[in-house]
Amino acid sequence: MPISGKKILVVDDDDSLRRGLAWLFEYEGAITYQFENGAAAVDWLEGNPNSCDAIIMDLQMPVMDGMTAIKHIREVLEIVALPIIAITGQSLRDVGDEAIKTGFNHVLEKPLGTSEKLPF
Repeated sequence: MPISGKKILVVDDDDSLRRGLAWLFEYEGAITYQFENGAAAVDWLEGNPNSCDAIIMDLQMPVMDGMTAIKHIREVLEIVALPIIAITGQSLRDVGDEAIKTGFNHVLEKPLGTSEKLPF
């Protein structure tokens, strides 16, 4: 699916990875919003609940990790249809099932390859 014109939140505490992902999405024509932790993304979503088409979010971040953020997004903000993809440096065997059960739509393992197929 083309991502040109899509609005994507990129949430990761690693500045280089966050900016790199945003650059890749923008190169393909997407509009990105970048946040360094789940709390900042949740705060933005509270004021802009229908302002993005997808989120790609790290699982391990300071302030608010991805698991806590997804619970808040899905349960408190009641944003249930929005595609949210987890990215993690951990093995998918260790966290993949838990992330899906918590509300992520898909989980990708770092390092991310340029051939990854994103479900949005």
